Amino acid sequence: MKILKKILLIIIIMIPYLVSSIMLFYTYTANQSNLQKQVEIFQQSLSMTETQMHFFTAIIVLLSNILVFIFTFFLIKLLLLIFDRNKESKNEDLFFALVLGYTAANMTSLILNDWFRISFSIFMNYIPIIDLITFTSLYYFFSKSKKFTVIVFVIKTIIILTIIIL
Repeated sequence: MKILKKILLIIIIMIPYLVSSIMLFYTYTANQSNLQKQVEIFQQSLSMTETQMHFFTAIIVLLSNILVFIFTFFLIKLLLLIFDRNKESKNEDLFFALVLGYTAANMTSLILNDWFRISFSIFMNYIPIIDLITFTSLYYFFSKSKKFTVIVFVIKTIIILTIIIL
């Protein structure tokens, strides 16, 4: 019963992140005419209705965001274990900080685009910085460990720089 409650809590906590990811994808697609055309061509080639295409797109966006989250979580966790000989760090601290950091970055993107009409091309390079700052701050807030916060900050910075370069 305890495991079921924990899984249910994880699912509930992931919902805002996943919903904000879907909203961000559709907002970004709506603002990019060439991307809209590519989606329409893809829809026509698969002979899908608009509803089917939205469902298919939402599933793809959800799966890709879950995979990115899992990859980032386990990479940070693995590298953190190398430095954590006494097993002081907690997975929950990392999980909550990562979920809330990603959600805050997604919501910041949506707010900047919707309220201030700033195009995605302008602030897409700054959103990873917001994610990094939010994630690091939340990790320190949850863990209260300066040592692990610095390690997590460096790891997350390397991940973000790798993504930007690629």
